[in-house]
Amino acid sequence: MPQDLHDELAVFPGTGGRNATRVVHDGPQPASGTRQEGEQSGKRRSGLGRGLSDLIPTEESDSVPTHLQPESGQRPTVSVVAITETSDAVLVEVEDSTGKRVSVPIVGEAVESAVIEATLALLTIDDPPSVRIDDLATEDGDLVVAVVKRGPDRAAGAVFVECERPFAIARAVFLAIQDL
Repeated sequence: MPQDLHDELAVFPGTGGRNATRVVHDGPQPASGTRQEGEQSGKRRSGLGRGLSDLIPTEESDSVPTHLQPESGQRPTVSVVAITETSDAVLVEVEDSTGKRVSVPIVGEAVESAVIEATLALLTIDDPPSVRIDDLATEDGDLVVAVVKRGPDRAAGAVFVECERPFAIARAVFLAIQDL
């Protein structure tokens, strides 16, 4: 037996029967393809009227930024350099933009050596080249220059020190090795 709930909704404070949708239990169902009151169409909104569902990323493959997609044709780069301490050792961790991560223990005070070693390990360099790090003061800021040599071949990478020196060293070595 169909029951009209309209009168029961009027009992709730603030509704007063206004703006209440008429609900009929066991009543006729709308035809497929028709929209009921309050239902949104399949059309996507843009601008300030965008809904929350438009702002939440989906689990699609293109939700990963282009520069982090390995098949995007861009060369990987250093994305993280961290100095971490465990109960056993102090480590330098270097991660590239593809998510590959390498950890190397710091021996003594040799943070720079550990950063270089971790960067070479990240690039899976079996025959490590000689690496020299030079610092340059420019009008635009401090610059770390990494010069790598293997036999007659040589390459250089230069990166401005934006925050801390270990990150700049790792990026400069990473760039130089890729050009070797």
